[in-house]
Amino acid sequence: MSDDNRGGPGGKRDDRRKGGFKGGKGGFGKGPVKSARAETYESLKEVMRGEGYRIDKFQLAEKGTHKPVKTEYRLFREGLTGTHSFERLTDAQTAATAPLPEPEVVVEEAVAEETVAETPVEEASAEPEHSETPPEETPAA
Repeated sequence: MSDDNRGGPGGKRDDRRKGGFKGGKGGFGKGPVKSARAETYESLKEVMRGEGYRIDKFQLAEKGTHKPVKTEYRLFREGLTGTHSFERLTDAQTAATAPLPEPEVVVEEAVAEETVAETPVEEASAEPEHSETPPEETPAA
């Protein structure tokens, strides 16, 4: 009887240390074995349409169980480039009705101002080369 309490072979804890007990983790630091991912299919449905926008629901689901793996809402809107994806329908609806961002005209205006600023400098340097006398002093014919 005294041999049972000494932790020798055949004790209760030996089964737990090996990692194979009751289909457990299989060893220290290893998680349960993951099953292979089931085949999936894609589904695309129009959820909402308004003036100048459209929201589609894209869903990736497992075959057989039809369990959704990924769901996203795609917004197509006039005035925006490309497609915008959202995880929630309410976020897509908010973005669809929000005011459009300002077009990037500011950058073009700044470039136009720089060209206008450079043009008088070139004209000013070109004028003295063409006429030596000012137009007021030119004799009338």
